[in-house]
Amino acid sequence: MRFLEFPRGQRNGIIVLSVLIVILAIAPFFFSFFQKNYQAEFDTFEKQIDEISIPVAPQKQNTQTKVSYFKFNPNLISEDSLKLLGLSDKQVRNWINFRKKKGRFYQKKDLKKLYAIDDSTYDRLEKYIFIPQKKKKWKSYTKRKYTKKPKINLNTATLKELEKCYGINSKLGNRIIKYRKILGGFARMEQLKEVYGLQKKWYAKIASQLYIDKSNIRKIEINKSKSSSLSYHPYISKYEAKQIVKERVKNGKYLNAKDLQTRNKLSDKWLRKISDYLVFK
Repeated sequence: MRFLEFPRGQRNGIIVLSVLIVILAIAPFFFSFFQKNYQAEFDTFEKQIDEISIPVAPQKQNTQTKVSYFKFNPNLISEDSLKLLGLSDKQVRNWINFRKKKGRFYQKKDLKKLYAIDDSTYDRLEKYIFIPQKKKKWKSYTKRKYTKKPKINLNTATLKELEKCYGINSKLGNRIIKYRKILGGFARMEQLKEVYGLQKKWYAKIASQLYIDKSNIRKIEINKSKSSSLSYHPYISKYEAKQIVKERVKNGKYLNAKDLQTRNKLSDKWLRKISDYLVFK
C-alpha cells in the first residue's frame, strides 16, 4: 500500500485529518440528543416595553389667533387687546413704547407716526379707532349789572391810571405825562395827537376813555414872564417870546389876547392854540 510508503510524520498527519473529518460529520447527530426544546417568551418582554413611558414631543399647534374687531381708544388699549386686533409682537411693542415716551394720539391719522404700522394695517383698523375729545369747560357766570368805566381826568391821571386805558402802554403813558408838564396841562383833547408815538388810528379810542378839567391848567402871566419862560412853552418860539417881551417893554402891558395878537402881528391859529394858557394881570 502506498500509505505505508509515506514517511511516518505524513502518515500521522493524514490520520489526524481523517479523524477530524469524521468527527465533524457525525457531530450534529449527537447535539440533537442533548438540545432542549426552548421557546422564547415574548409576552413578558412586550409587557415591560409597554410599561416604559417614552416622552413624545408635542405636536405644534396653530398659533394664529382669530382676529377680533372692536372699537378702541389707542391711548388706553392694552397689549392683549392689540394682539386680538391681529397686530404682531413687533407692532404691539412699537405701539406701547410710543405711549410710554409720553406720546399721545390726538386724531386717527396719528397712528401713522408708528413706523411698524403700515398703510394696510391702518386701513384695517381706521373705522374702529375712537379718540374722545375733551369737552370744554364753560364757566358759569352770574348775571351782573354792567357798570360803565369812569373816565379818567387827563390832567391829573397817574401812569397807572393811564395804563388802564385801552391803547396806552407804559411808554406812551410816560410821554403823555411829560408833554402835559411842558404844556401846563391839556386844554383840548385834540392835543393828544401832538404826543410823539400816539398813532392817529388809536386817538378816537383813547380819547373816549378820558376827559379834561381845565381848572388844573398852569397859566402864563404874559405881562410878567421873561422871554426864557415864555419860550419854554411848545406853542411859543424863541423869536415870538423875544418879540412879545420887547413890545411889552416898549408900549406897556397887554390888555387881552386880541391886543397881544394885534401888537405882535400873530396869526389867528396861534392865538387859538395859546389863548387857554394866558392870563393878563
